[in-house]
Parts: sequence; C-alpha cells; structure tokens
Amino acid sequence: MVREVNVGEAANQMLNKTSDGPSLCGLLMRAVKSGSVRAYGEGVAGLNNPMQQSQISDVAGTGNVQKYLIVEDWLYVKSLGKIQRRIFSIAPATGNQEDKGTASFWVDYRDIWDMFNQCTVQFSEQKTASLAQVFEEQLISSKIISVKG
Repeated sequence: MVREVNVGEAANQMLNKTSDGPSLCGLLMRAVKSGSVRAYGEGVAGLNNPMQQSQISDVAGTGNVQKYLIVEDWLYVKSLGKIQRRIFSIAPATGNQEDKGTASFWVDYRDIWDMFNQCTVQFSEQKTASLAQVFEEQLISSKIISVKG
C-alpha cells in the first residue's frame, strides 16, 4: 500500500526540521548526493530502476516538497493479534497540497534505517523520537492513497 504524509498538517511539521538540521527531504538529498544512499526512479517504489546523480533534481532547498510517499506492507499476525507494518521505500513528493504528489525519487528504507535511527525530531513540546520511530510507530498523520494486492 502507499501512504501519503502531508507536511502541511500540524502533526507532520516535525519533518521540516531534524536534529541534523535540514528537513527530512534535505537529509535524504544529502545522503543521495554523498553516495551513501542510492536513489531510484519512476513508479511506485521503483526500486529496480536506479537513478544517476545527474537525473536527481535538488528538491531539498526549493520548498516544493509538500508530501512524502511511503510504500509499505501491512500484515495481520493472528498469533499476536497485531498488525505489523514493513516499510519498503520513501519518496519526497512535489505538487500542491490537494493533489497526489509526484515522487522526486525513491529510497530503499533499509538503506536509510541507520540514519533514521540516529536522527531525531521534536514531535511534541517535551518529547523527541528518532525518525525510525516516527515512521514505524506512525507518530505522523497520513492517509492511504493506494492499495495493491
């Protein structure tokens, strides 16, 4: 399934500034430009289509990133009586607040997990959490925009 996180919503404002300084998009751009994370192109979670550095536009400083797209799988574990989520990929998306965003590039969540685990955001006046916690524990507001079986 694909979830959309709108950074214009109050609950998601924390993604506009991380403990490392830049927004989430800036953090992803820095990792991609340094070569520590590979960017992928077209399609939902098009992780089979690596992009070249020259193909990646610098969306981090433009202020055009209004949303993030998250591709994940939800699995009901009957023995635990819980739903477990597995995040596959994340993409900063451009476009206006009302429309479905267009992914600038995708990153494999496994490639950014260590970075997300070390980087924190302030999600309430007195609480911080790592970006990994924010996404895995759904401390953000999002909506499901696509379900593929």
